[in-house]
Amino acid sequence: MRWSLQRLKFLLGHIGDFIDNDWEEVQKRARDFAPQTGLSNVTSLVEPPVDGPEQILERLTPFFDSGLLLRDWRVTDVFWRGSVFRLEPGEQAPASHLTFSSTPLQVQRAPAEKILSSLKMEFLNPAADAHGYLVQPTPQVGFVLFSNLADPWALEHVSEAHRLINKAFVY
Repeated sequence: MRWSLQRLKFLLGHIGDFIDNDWEEVQKRARDFAPQTGLSNVTSLVEPPVDGPEQILERLTPFFDSGLLLRDWRVTDVFWRGSVFRLEPGEQAPASHLTFSSTPLQVQRAPAEKILSSLKMEFLNPAADAHGYLVQPTPQVGFVLFSNLADPWALEHVSEAHRLINKAFVY
């Protein structure tokens, strides 16, 4: 199912008001969500078959509060508290200001609020102290992962995600 940014923004702003079964499932998943740790013990993220970056993003959802998939300098997919939303082609947010010529060995970090504000996606509403981590395994594909973990734990957690993402892209 594809989502418009307006529809996704409305959903996340009113998630407690829905009783439809689809919405109820998203609401329950969001209410019960707690990011998992222990990525160093996870190999399923990159086990075959990995059918593109969308599947990697789906496999990352249990480990981060929210995240974005960037393809060809546009936000094409969003996950939030365990649910993945594919954006309609006309609703994909430009993100060329987030991508850059870097090696797959680099991870860029910035306050989540600053990243989401630049994309006009503040409705993802991370915690005030959350950070976003950009992992760009290829020039055309990037992942922005948002975490509320404190630095000592977040750095190890993101490092493991970075290693697994690059392994999926055969680095």
